[in-house]
Amino acid sequence: MFVGREAELQQLTEVFAQPGKQAVMLYGRRRVGKSTLILEAIKNISCKVIYYECLMTSLEDNLRSLEAKVKACYNNKFLHFIDFEELFEFLGSQQEKVIIIIDEY
Repeated sequence: MFVGREAELQQLTEVFAQPGKQAVMLYGRRRVGKSTLILEAIKNISCKVIYYECLMTSLEDNLRSLEAKVKACYNNKFLHFIDFEELFEFLGSQQEKVIIIIDEY
């Protein structure tokens, strides 16, 4: 059950509904519900959503883990990215809307 944060939830919902490319950074103290707020905001999203929670490991490991999420989202096991720039260029080149959430960066 999600309680409170209606204003913040409405703001995120409005941002997610807007056309075009944009970035949103949500920050604050630990353990105050940022991830829960994000997960609540994407519950009723009709476009593709990639949610990735970063690992406390190498940049390369995080790239491979995020790459796996992108492969699953696009149902394409042949996708491969040499770096994050290439991954984001791919996502930006897609015609359909996609929301990518990188949590615990």
